[in-house]
Amino acid sequence: MPGPDDLYMRLDALRNVVADMTNSTNSLKSTLADLATDAGTTLDEQHWSGPAQEAFFVAKANWDNAASNLAVLLGQASGLLDQIVAMAKTVNDGVVDMWRQYAGS
Repeated sequence: MPGPDDLYMRLDALRNVVADMTNSTNSLKSTLADLATDAGTTLDEQHWSGPAQEAFFVAKANWDNAASNLAVLLGQASGLLDQIVAMAKTVNDGVVDMWRQYAGS
C-alpha cells in the first residue's frame, strides 16, 4: 500500500499538461492578435478619439503586457515540465534496468 511520502508520476499525463499549456499559450497569442487587428480597424482616429480612446489604448497596453508575461511564464512552465518528464523517464528507465539486472542474477 502506498505511503504518504510515495510519489507516482504518469509521464503521459505530464506530456498532456505540456501540450495543453503550449496550446493555451498559442491560443492566447492568436486571440490577442485577432483582437488587436479588429480593434485597429474600428478604433482608429477617423472613428474614435478623445479620452475614451486614450483610456482604451492604456488598458490595451496593460493587457498586452500581462498577456506577454503570461505567455513567457507558460512557456517557462512548459519547458520545466518537459525537463521533469525527461528526468522522470531517465529515472524510471534506470530503475527498470536495475530490476532487470537483479532479476537476471
